[in-house]
Amino acid sequence: QQQQQQQQQQHIQFETFVGGNRARVLPAHQLTMAVKTNPLLYRQLIRKVCPGIPLSKPGERQTVALEDFMKDFQVLDVHRGATGGNSSSSSAARGGDRTDLLVFNKSAKLKGVRKNTTKFFMPFMLEEKESTSAAAAAVAAENSSSRTIGAEGFNNTNTSIINNSGNGGNDSRGGGNREGGERHHHRETMWQKYRFYAFALGCALSFYIYREGVKETENLKKQNYTTEKDYEIENWSGTKKVVVDTFAQPETTEALEAIIRHASLRGKKIRPVGAALSPNGVAFEKEGMVSLALLDKVLHVDVEKKQVTVQPGARVSDVTEALRKYNLTLQNYASIREQQIGGFTQVGAHGTGAKIPPVDATVVRMKLITPARGVIEFGMKEGEENKNVIDPMFEATKVGLGSLGVASEITLQCVDAYRLKEDTFTTTPELIEKNHEKWIRKYKHVRYMWIPHTDCVVVVGSNPIDAKKKSILGLDSVFSYLTTPNERKQNKYRTKPMIDLLKKYDKESAKKAECENAGFGELRDLLLRIDPLNVDHVKKVNAAEAEFWKRSHGTRVDWSDQILGFDCGGQQHVLEVAFPCGTLEEMDEKATMSANVGVPPSLRKDLCFMRDLRKMIEENNIPAHAPIEQRWTSGSSSIMSPSHGEKHSLHSWVGIIMYLPTQVEAEREEITARFTKYGEQMRDTLGDEYLLKTHWAKIELEGNLERRKKQVERLKTAYGQENFRVFRDLRRKFDPKGVLMNELIEGLFESE
Repeated sequence: QQQQQQQQQQHIQFETFVGGNRARVLPAHQLTMAVKTNPLLYRQLIRKVCPGIPLSKPGERQTVALEDFMKDFQVLDVHRGATGGNSSSSSAARGGDRTDLLVFNKSAKLKGVRKNTTKFFMPFMLEEKESTSAAAAAVAAENSSSRTIGAEGFNNTNTSIINNSGNGGNDSRGGGNREGGERHHHRETMWQKYRFYAFALGCALSFYIYREGVKETENLKKQNYTTEKDYEIENWSGTKKVVVDTFAQPETTEALEAIIRHASLRGKKIRPVGAALSPNGVAFEKEGMVSLALLDKVLHVDVEKKQVTVQPGARVSDVTEALRKYNLTLQNYASIREQQIGGFTQVGAHGTGAKIPPVDATVVRMKLITPARGVIEFGMKEGEENKNVIDPMFEATKVGLGSLGVASEITLQCVDAYRLKEDTFTTTPELIEKNHEKWIRKYKHVRYMWIPHTDCVVVVGSNPIDAKKKSILGLDSVFSYLTTPNERKQNKYRTKPMIDLLKKYDKESAKKAECENAGFGELRDLLLRIDPLNVDHVKKVNAAEAEFWKRSHGTRVDWSDQILGFDCGGQQHVLEVAFPCGTLEEMDEKATMSANVGVPPSLRKDLCFMRDLRKMIEENNIPAHAPIEQRWTSGSSSIMSPSHGEKHSLHSWVGIIMYLPTQVEAEREEITARFTKYGEQMRDTLGDEYLLKTHWAKIELEGNLERRKKQVERLKTAYGQENFRVFRDLRRKFDPKGVLMNELIEGLFESE
C-alpha cells in the first residue's frame, strides 16, 4: 500500500492543467521509451521539434537521443475528451479520448503574453478539489503558471503540438481515470463573453474606413486637377517610357494633398514627376503618377535674407528670371536650366565648384506632403538661420527621391547676382596632373572634358567679375568668342574637322550640314550614326571632336546662369558617379611637405580615378564616346546626397556617356546593352576602391539578383549603414503602404 501511494503521489507531482484539460509532464526516459510504445508518435515528435534531423526509415530505430533535447524543451502529455472540455472517467464512453503532446521551449520569452492569450481564448483554470494534497496543489500551481500555454490551434514559434487520437489515449500517461472521476468546471472565456463587443467594434471600424474613403473621394472631386487614363510619358533622352494607368495633374496645393491622401487610403502607387529629365526614369511608375508641372509659381522673395520660396514645378530658368529683378541668383546651376525645382533638389543635382555645395545644400525650408503623416514642414525656424542646428529628418528629406513625400513648397538660399568670365582651352593629361591643384583653386567654377582615346582634355573655368567695374571690353553687353551661332565663319572654322570626316562616309549629308551651318552636336550625331559601337570609328570621331575644341579656345562673359548651363547634346545614355577626394586644405599641407623634401606632390584621388578609368577603357577596347566630364562640389549635410560629407570636404563627379544617334530600335538596344556593360566594368573595376556613389537620377537597378545584392551592399557601404537605415526607416514611417515607391526605390531600399 505504501508503494502504491508513493506511485500515485509521484504521478500527481507531474500533473498540471492546460485549457481545463488534465496534463502531465513527461520525463526524458519516458519519451525515449516511446520508440517501442508508439513509434509513429515518436517520429512525429522528432519531425516537429527537431527540424532538419534525418528520420529513420520505416522499420529502423530512430537514433536521435532526446536527453539533450529535453534540456531546452518541456513536453506535456495532455489528456482530453474527444468532445473537448474536462476529461473524466466516462470520457471513453462518449467517443474516446485524445492525447496531445504539447512541446515548448523552456527558455522561451513572452510567457506573460502566452498566459494572457490563454486567458482570453481558453477557459479559466480552477484549482483542484480540497482533497488534493497541499504539495500536489503547489506543484500544479507552479507548473500551470510556468508551463501553461495557449489553446488548441494557438501556434507559437517556440511551441509545437502533436496529436494522437484514438483509444490509446486511455493509458496510464493520460491520467484521466483517477478515483472519484474528478471534474474541473470552468467559467465562460473572455472571448465568449466579449465577442459581441469585438464584432461591433470591427463593424464600426470598417464603417469608419468606408466613410473616410467616401469623404476623400468627394473632396478630390471638388479639387482643381485633371486626370488621364493610359497616359504615355517618355523621359528627355528617350531611354525610358511608360504608359501610366492614372496620370493626375493638380493645379493647386490642396488638390495635390487630396490626391496623395486618396492614393494612400486605397494603397495605390502614385509617384511625383516633374520635367521627366532623369535618364533613369526615377519618377516613373506604371500604376500612377502625379505631375507637378502646373504648380510652378514663385511664391515669395525675401530680399533681406536672400531667399526664394517656390512651388516644386517652377523651372530653374523661370526662378532665375524672377530673381533677376531683385539682383539675386541661385548659388549653382546644373547643365540643364529646364529642370523643375522639386526634382532639381530631390535627386541631389549639382553644378561645379570646389567650394560650392550641390543644390540640396541650399534648401533652407521645405513643406512635405506625406501619405501617413500629412503635411510636415522642415527647416530652420525664424531666428535660427545662423545657428548650427541640424535636424536629422530634414537632412534625410532634402534628397528624398520623392519617396518620403511630395514637396509642395521649397525655400532656397540665394546669392547676389554676378557675371562670370569663362576661359576655355585644351591641354593634355600630363599638364592636367601638373596644374590641377592650381586650377581648382584659381577658378570658382571649373570642369574638365576628357576626350577618350586621345591626349586632349578640355578645361572650362570661370570666375566672377567685379560688379562695380565695367565688362572686360568696357561695355555692359555680352562678350563671347564661343557661343555666337549667327557668325557663320566662326562656326565653319570650328566644325571643319568634323565636316571633313563626314565627307569620307556620307558626302550628301556633309554637304547638307555645311549648307545649313550645322552645329557641333548635330555633326557629332551624324558621325556616330555611321557606326556607334565600332572602336576604330569612335576613335576617329573623338579625334575630330578634339580638333573642334582646339579651334574653340576663347573667353566669354555673361550672367552666371547663362555661363554655367551648357548643351548636353542629343539623346544619350549617361552614368555619373561621385566620390570623396579629400579637402583643399589637406592637399595644401601635402604640397608644402613635398616641396620641403624636393619631390612632386602626390596625385589627388580624382586624377587617380581618371588614370584608372582611361586605362580600363584602353585595355577593354571600349567604344567610349566623348566627353567624359569631370566636375567638383563641396560636401553636403544631406545624408543621401552622393557628396555627403563635411562642409569643407571635396567631392569629384565623373560622367561617362554613349549617344543614341539613331531611331532604329534594334540599334538603340545594342547601344544600350554595350553602355550597360561599360558601366558595369567601371563599377566592378573601380567601385569598391573609390567608394563610388551613382547619381540618383542616373542609377539603374541591376537585373541580375546577385548583382543587385552587390549593388545594395555597395550603397550601404558608400553612404554608411546608419544613414541608409535612417532613410529607410523614415520612408517606412512617412509612407508605410509604399504608395510613393516604384521598382527602383523598392529594389534599392527594401530588398533584403
